[in-house]
Amino acid sequence: MIRGVFFDLDGTLFDTVKDLLTTYRHVFARMGAVFDPAKLRIGPPLVESLKECKPGITPEEITDAVAAFKAFYDSCGFPETTAYDGVPEALAALHASGIKLFIATNKRLTPTLKILELRGVMPYFTDVYATDSITERKVTKAEYLQMAMEKYGLSPENCLMVGDTCLDVEAGHKAGLRVVGVAWGYDENGAMAAAGPEWVIRHAGELATLVKNL
Repeated sequence: MIRGVFFDLDGTLFDTVKDLLTTYRHVFARMGAVFDPAKLRIGPPLVESLKECKPGITPEEITDAVAAFKAFYDSCGFPETTAYDGVPEALAALHASGIKLFIATNKRLTPTLKILELRGVMPYFTDVYATDSITERKVTKAEYLQMAMEKYGLSPENCLMVGDTCLDVEAGHKAGLRVVGVAWGYDENGAMAAAGPEWVIRHAGELATLVKNL
């Protein structure tokens, strides 16, 4: 019986790419650099993404870019960020069945909480784990999964990880969880499926039925 479900955010629950692209264009314009959208991967932490988008970026540029990104993105209101079809209903159904729901994301905590609140789904979640939830040291997504299970008395056998990229599959498996891959997110070249999720769903409405049958 499933007692806990962990969700990635970008590409899994919400399509965030338009607001992120707007923010990266703003940041690169401030640096006097050209932003190539083709280099942006949605999923890795911000600093890693900046390094991928601008090879050779200096530490000083990273510091300035991170500050500019936070100031712009966190206050943008997320006008183009939308829930994928069926996601709010799936979250409501899982929550109503008594399952504890969690966010485990490489996104920062401030925009994560704002998006969840603005889109009306925050009440469904027991806890939220973002890349900067712990500031004293770097914590991986797999570690956050393990910490949450320990905190809430859950075990890998009765939890699932839901995500759209190979990073989510790898994190879930490293923490001992079975993984549900979603086919609608930001997967690249079949990497998510190649990482070996136990299931792949094509619509959020399939999730509640899958969980019920486990």
